[in-house]
Amino acid sequence: MDVEKSIFEIIPFLLKKYDEHKNGATIDIGVGTFNFYCRVFSDEGFTTFAVEPLPSENLKMLVAENGIHLVTACISNFNGKAKIYTGQWQGNQLSDLSSMHKTWWGVTEQSNVMEVDSIKLETFFSEYDIQNITYLKIDTEGSEWEIISQFMELDSKYLPEIVEFEYGGGATNREQKAGWSPEYFSKTINCISILKQCGYKYVLVFDSEEKGPILYTLKFLKDLKKLFKESYIYGDVILFKEKKFNLRKLNLKFREKDSTFAVIKRSVTRIKNKLFLW
Repeated sequence: MDVEKSIFEIIPFLLKKYDEHKNGATIDIGVGTFNFYCRVFSDEGFTTFAVEPLPSENLKMLVAENGIHLVTACISNFNGKAKIYTGQWQGNQLSDLSSMHKTWWGVTEQSNVMEVDSIKLETFFSEYDIQNITYLKIDTEGSEWEIISQFMELDSKYLPEIVEFEYGGGATNREQKAGWSPEYFSKTINCISILKQCGYKYVLVFDSEEKGPILYTLKFLKDLKKLFKESYIYGDVILFKEKKFNLRKLNLKFREKDSTFAVIKRSVTRIKNKLFLW
């Protein structure tokens, strides 16, 4: 499955179901240099924030042309200055793998170290007068936990209707390295556990090795690690408090697998370049 392309296809449907009148904000944390969620959000008519400590020129042009609020900072669990280690891939710089963590799989000895502003979630919401959040997407190369762990401290009014974050990368779950190393995989599980405690009941798993996304009901899962098969490489999870949609209306082939979850299957056209450019 082309993860981002598949998600982009259902975002308009989800936004309409969860916020038909566009009362809430949409937030893209960790925008990167392609797969611009902020553009998808903005195209649907939502007030949109793009949070990216190292914005590319393409992103700067995009936000200027579409009235998107650009926040040149990272969201973390403290206010102040933070270090960002630039990403590397096969000897070349790849800013999409840049991370706050020196141990992240995309960081090497050749990575540059840059200082950027860091702000807490609550500070961010206050500074930009964000009162309601419809969709929060997080892709921060290993620091998703530092953001989601703050949910426990937030006033319930700030909890998004929909939360999405990335997991894995750089290897398979079976190999237990890179984004699947115990350090980072445990954070992925802790993120889902925190969201479950905050009242999120359902999770859609989009993995590059699946034919389509899988919907789980969290209360039936005693071991959250079972969300992720050993063959998985990377993907995103989308969590909801309430299931406000009929799966069949997603225009995806669907069948009930058992009482604990449903499986959605869809043929996704594969493209030679796995980096889907919006």
